[in-house]
Amino acid sequence: MVSSPMKISAGFSTLCALLACLTLAPASEGQAAEFPRPQALMPGVAANAPSADEAEAEAQARVSRREASDRAREAFPNSRVLNIRLENGQWILRMDQGGNVFNVLVDANTGRVRRAD
Repeated sequence: MVSSPMKISAGFSTLCALLACLTLAPASEGQAAEFPRPQALMPGVAANAPSADEAEAEAQARVSRREASDRAREAFPNSRVLNIRLENGQWILRMDQGGNVFNVLVDANTGRVRRAD
């Protein structure tokens, strides 16, 4: 049996409408709606939103996340930042330089850059 293009088109439209309803449906009562995390605002820097404690530590650091990233990329040309986090007064950056992945430490107070590996 051969389906007519009209039946296929109607079935596809119904499927699309059903998927739209499921995607846009509000969360059930007592359940919080989940939204995807935003992508990184800085190219080459992974999106990892800091917690409240991390945000406070970042606010106290003399060297910002952006400056740490810039300094590390300057020290290691043609590299990109895969991940960055603040830990114990230093920025820890996971970097990729032509397929070679390594860690870089940037002091959050002085801005001193050094390779961790």
